[in-house]
Amino acid sequence: MSEPILQVINLKKYFALERSIADRLLGRSRAYVKAVDDVSFDVNENEIFGIVGESGCGKSTLGRVIIGLLKPTSGRILYKSKIFNRTVDIASLKEKDLRLLRRELQIIFQDPYSALNPKMKIGDFIGHPLEIHKIATGEEKREIVMKIMEKVGLIPPEEYYDRYPRELSGGQRQRVVIARALILNPRLIVADEPTSNLDVSIQARIIALLLRLKDEMKLTYVFITHSIALAHNICDRIAVMYLGRIVELGGAPSIVDEPLHPYTRLLMRSVIDPDTRNIPRVREVSEPPSPVGDFRGCRFVRRCPEKMEKCEREEPPLVEVSTGHYVRCWQHVKR
Repeated sequence: MSEPILQVINLKKYFALERSIADRLLGRSRAYVKAVDDVSFDVNENEIFGIVGESGCGKSTLGRVIIGLLKPTSGRILYKSKIFNRTVDIASLKEKDLRLLRRELQIIFQDPYSALNPKMKIGDFIGHPLEIHKIATGEEKREIVMKIMEKVGLIPPEEYYDRYPRELSGGQRQRVVIARALILNPRLIVADEPTSNLDVSIQARIIALLLRLKDEMKLTYVFITHSIALAHNICDRIAVMYLGRIVELGGAPSIVDEPLHPYTRLLMRSVIDPDTRNIPRVREVSEPPSPVGDFRGCRFVRRCPEKMEKCEREEPPLVEVSTGHYVRCWQHVKR
């Protein structure tokens, strides 16, 4: 594996909640949702790095912070940029530099319809970044857009160029969003559950398209999904998130074949697959706690049937239990 193209270091993103009148009168401090809470990992060039977890774990927020759509509360996001010819900290970039960096960093959103401008024709939507970055206009822009439309499977492109989003199917709209992300020839793409709103047959085609484009364009993906089975099939490494924290991280085969954290095993048991029969069962014992406020002990403790007394009092560190395989669980911390 090559050197890291992206390094996320102690990243936090907290959202402040509005205080009620009673809270203000009583002098209560403001509460925060800790969507991303002290997350660290590296992404190597040309790999697919998966971020897996159920809804509300903070994975989509993490993706938006990584590419600069949201400002982090604290932490660093180091990216090896070719435009700047140096490593830059995305978290501290000024707006004009962040806009320039968009040529290298792009995102594919979960819901293609909400990502599209219903009043813009497809060709204009895809080609708009070329005008923003003063790369091409007019006929030159149209030619570039036609080529990228062909690359993502919108064939013949002339048939789609002047259509509106409402005239396309879900799969076609997702291809449009992918074309928009690729039009500037980026290096790293955050794919935020890009197939979750599509039919199963269409999902497979979009995944095949993303994998082909990765090889053809030498792309690096941060692939966000709630499906650990999908992550296992396409990702090189997987980070499992729970309530803003990474609880397990490692190569996709080791995470799936030897899941160490009870939450990872819970995700694996949700997959209807004969290969999960040998994975120890994790019984659901409670709903996830509220993400608001401070946590005491392990964040999974309320749902974990394997909890110990220490789990209630102190949160475990993320430790390396084998080469490249990390877990945040007291059962695997050497005493």
